[in-house]
Amino acid sequence: MTKNRKKQNSFSSFLSMKKSALKSIAMTMFIVWSLPVYSFAGIENADPLEKIVARVGNYPILISELANQVQLLAMQTGFKPTSQSDVSKFQEEVLQQLVNEKLFLIAAQQDTTLRVTEQEITRDLDRQIEQISGRFPDEESFLQALSSEGLTVRELRRKFYPEIENRLLKDKFVSRKLTSISVSRQEVTEFFNEFRDSIPDQPASIRIAHILLRVDASGVTADSVRDVARRIRKKAVAGARFDDLIATFSAPGGGDLGFLRREEVTPEFASAAFALRVGDISGAVRTGVGYHIFKCMARTDDSINVKQIFFPVNATPDDTLRTLRKTDSLMQELRNGAPFAEVAKEFSTDDDTRRTEGELGWYALSDLPEEFKGVLTEESSVGDIVGPAESAFGFHIIKVLEKRYAKEVSLENSYDQIRELARRRKTDELITDWVTKRKKDTFIEIRPID
Repeated sequence: MTKNRKKQNSFSSFLSMKKSALKSIAMTMFIVWSLPVYSFAGIENADPLEKIVARVGNYPILISELANQVQLLAMQTGFKPTSQSDVSKFQEEVLQQLVNEKLFLIAAQQDTTLRVTEQEITRDLDRQIEQISGRFPDEESFLQALSSEGLTVRELRRKFYPEIENRLLKDKFVSRKLTSISVSRQEVTEFFNEFRDSIPDQPASIRIAHILLRVDASGVTADSVRDVARRIRKKAVAGARFDDLIATFSAPGGGDLGFLRREEVTPEFASAAFALRVGDISGAVRTGVGYHIFKCMARTDDSINVKQIFFPVNATPDDTLRTLRKTDSLMQELRNGAPFAEVAKEFSTDDDTRRTEGELGWYALSDLPEEFKGVLTEESSVGDIVGPAESAFGFHIIKVLEKRYAKEVSLENSYDQIRELARRRKTDELITDWVTKRKKDTFIEIRPID
C-alpha cells in the first residue's frame, strides 16, 4: 500500500542489507525482536514518555530510543549475553554511541549550508522499509510481523520519518568532514606493519550478475481473488457490518488504516480511496499486492480515514512451475549467445540491478547467499551461466563475471585493500578526536538506566 512498495522486495536490496548491516549505527529502521536468556532490565518496562536516560545539549535520549537501538544492534551483531553484566555493558556502549550521534546531529543542524530534501527522505525511507520487509518471505509475513508489534506500514513510516531526516543531515555533515581524508604510502606501510596479524588473507571471491524472475500470480489466479472480493463487496453494500467482514474475510493488513495522505499511498490506492465520500464503499481495487475494498470513515482537507478488507493475490504452484519453465528457456538463450545485459534489462524483475546489467558485485564464496552456493563453486569459470537458483524472491540465473583466487595478504598484492583499511582507521581516529573535543563544549548528562 505504501508508495513504491513492490509485491516482493528486490533481491539486491536484501543482499545490500546483509553486506552493510553494521555500516551505520544510525540506521534505526527496525522491528523490535526479543532476546533470549537475559532481559534488558530497566529498559523494557519503562514509560518512554517519562524516562530520559541522557541529555545532549537540548536533545533528550529516551529509554525507548535506547531500547530500540540495543535490540537492533544485538540482532545485527548476534550479541548473546551470558550474564546481566554483559547486558549492562552493552547498554552503556550503545548509549555512548547515541550520545555521539546527537553530537553530530547538533553540529549538522548548526551548519546552515546543509539541507535535506523531501525527495531524499522519502527515497531513503522507501529503501529502509524494503530492507526490513526483505527479511520476510512475502508481503503477508511482513505485515503480520508489523501487526504483532501493533504497527502498520504507514505508522512505521511516520515513526521513522524524522529519524531518517536527522540521519541524512548528519551523514551529509560527516561526509563533508571526511571527504578530504587520505593516507600516504608511508601511512599504509606503517599500518600494515602494525596490524598485519589482524588483516585477513584474501578469500576466494567471485563477481556475479543475476537475472531474477519473480513468481507472480497468473491472471487466472488474480481473477479468482477479484471475484471473491466482489462478492464480499456486495455484502458490504447490502448492509453487512464492515468490521464483521474485515474480521471474517480480510487477510492481515486489513482493518482501520487511520488517516492517510495521498503521498503516503500508491497511485491506485489514492485514486480509489480519495474519490470516496464519508460512508462510501469502493469497488474491488487492484494494487500490486492484491485487491482492496475501502470504506471512507472520515475526511480532512488533505487526508482520509479508511478501513479496508484486504485480499492478497498469491502465486500458486502452477505459477511457480510456469516461472521455472521461463527461467529454463532464458538460460538456454543465454548459453546460445544471447547478451546477458539485454536479457537482464528486458526480463529481470530486480529493479535495483536491471539497469546495471544485473550486477550484484563481489562476494567471498563463503559469504554467498545459501541459495547460490548450490550452483556456484570454486570450479565455476568466468562467463559461466548457472542456475536456476531458487530463493524467496523467485528464480535466479547467475553469470560469473570475474574471479579472485585465495591469496595471502601483502603490500604487493593487496595494496588497495590495505590502503582502505588504513584510511578507515585514520577516519575513526579523527572522528574520535572530534567527538572528544565536542563533548567538552556540549552539555551532556547521563542518568541511571535502572
